[in-house]
Amino acid sequence: MMLLINILYHVQIVIGVFVKMKTLQKLKETSSTNEKLEILEQELNKVNEFLIRKALNDEVFGLSTKTLMKVFNIKDLKGYEDISDWIEKEYKYNCITHETLDVNDLEIIFYNMKKYSGNKLINKLKQLIVIFEKEEIIWICRALLKDLKINMSVTSVNKVFSRLDKTLIETFQVQLCAPLKLSELDKLNNYPYFCETKYDGTRTVAFIKEIINNNKVNNLLEYESNIGVEIEVVLKSRQGKDTTAQFPEIVKALKIFAKENNVCNMVLDGEVILKDFNSLQKRLGRLESNIEEDEDLKYIIFDILKYNNIECKQNLFTIRRSLIDSLIYTSKIDYSEIIKCNNKEDIVAFYNVCTLRGEEGIIIKDRYGLYATERKDERKGMWKVKPVETMDLYIAGFEYGTGRHSNTIGALHLSNKDGTIICKCGSGLSDDERNRLLGIRNTNNGLKGRIVEVKYWEINKPDEKGIRSLRFPIYVCLREDKNESD
Repeated sequence: MMLLINILYHVQIVIGVFVKMKTLQKLKETSSTNEKLEILEQELNKVNEFLIRKALNDEVFGLSTKTLMKVFNIKDLKGYEDISDWIEKEYKYNCITHETLDVNDLEIIFYNMKKYSGNKLINKLKQLIVIFEKEEIIWICRALLKDLKINMSVTSVNKVFSRLDKTLIETFQVQLCAPLKLSELDKLNNYPYFCETKYDGTRTVAFIKEIINNNKVNNLLEYESNIGVEIEVVLKSRQGKDTTAQFPEIVKALKIFAKENNVCNMVLDGEVILKDFNSLQKRLGRLESNIEEDEDLKYIIFDILKYNNIECKQNLFTIRRSLIDSLIYTSKIDYSEIIKCNNKEDIVAFYNVCTLRGEEGIIIKDRYGLYATERKDERKGMWKVKPVETMDLYIAGFEYGTGRHSNTIGALHLSNKDGTIICKCGSGLSDDERNRLLGIRNTNNGLKGRIVEVKYWEINKPDEKGIRSLRFPIYVCLREDKNESD
């Protein structure tokens, strides 16, 4: 009798799993956008909603397929579509203890994504994953890798969430620049343009808001006198990764900046800069406990996306810039240098001034430009002009050096995403950087697949296999602020 009860209990669990996950499966198997919207509106449940939000929001987990392969002891994915395909076909474990998949269970998984990294994260996921059924694990892994394979955009999902009166998924979209050569300035035909210095730092969006500490507010009189009101600052990189802990000086400075200007609930777009760019990049890979404050660190504001809780993205750039210019300067907070250029000659003159100062180049902005709210608009109305070209490439491998570099990195083997550009780069690597890269190579995550920035003079013509190389590639830095999605 007990055996029969256990069997029926397990069957009940499997049916429950199937019911909870069938909505996502139907979305994956349906090609019609209208049908997808209808399915989502009629069959959405809390578990599906949680996974959809985690997959489509801009929270960065830093989790790779390689890490998940270690969780399941997968040696090779050759012959499988992806890790979820492997789990579906090969994963043998069947859970018999888990009663009902709950959002709280999922929250524990995703909480640990922030708390742990490396081997600690792998071991934690191994402990947590065994409480789920195979069908659940498949969809959890897809959400962790930010790809549910349901082929629905944030915009589409938010249409349904709006009709269901649910909180919309917030998107994180920064305005990017289209590359433009000095010889191509004739393409611009909407003068005057605004030109700014292109700073050699790390792109950072600052979210500043007023929060009420309920532990400090005892009555209305205290609230009205601002006792218990605090300023919260969150910093994010260009792809949405939280970098607040890496720049404590900027967090403190922005709190002072907000108080001095008597403005809260605002969002600023800018660049964190330091005299030594490589030192700045190293910070992004460090733990908070290993960071020493640097008096030279600054935050340069070049756009404003929200002001006193009012969205500014769809205001013209001239209006947004006027708002920036009206704010009070404070220590460590500055505004980008900007000039109005009435013709091509003005742009060239400003470009020459910036490059003679050793700046990275200039940014040209359309005075009527709106700030991008969708990816399709992210490179509209802004152009960058640089004295040498730069490119972000993946590390495909490395080779040891010779002579005094025989025990460290000699050169990196680099490639673009589709393998049409391949080069070897050793120039520009300092002794310290060679040793740092070797140290990273010896860690759990390794060097392979990481992104580096190189500068070069031109892209060579394709060889007989259609592969191009770079002429005089020079290592600039390891881009700790970028990932595969960039």
